[in-house]
Amino acid sequence: MPTAIPTWVKLQVTYAQLAAAALTNTIELFSLVAGGVIHAINLKTTTLFTGTGITGYTVSVGTAADLTRYASAFDVKQAV
Repeated sequence: MPTAIPTWVKLQVTYAQLAAAALTNTIELFSLVAGGVIHAINLKTTTLFTGTGITGYTVSVGTAADLTRYASAFDVKQAV
């Protein structure tokens, strides 16, 4: 994935990856190379997330030490 020039990378998370039967779920998107920089994060849903008994579902982007370092909680149950 890394290149010698700045590059935008689109990463997708599937419905199946979000559908864990648990209160929390950790998904590794990628491993940043040494010296790599995250310039920005854009979270966007394309399909409304629904499920039996689910009253709220948010996602954030961060590190193991700081789960919201790059993007704070984003509601994936909101209208698309």
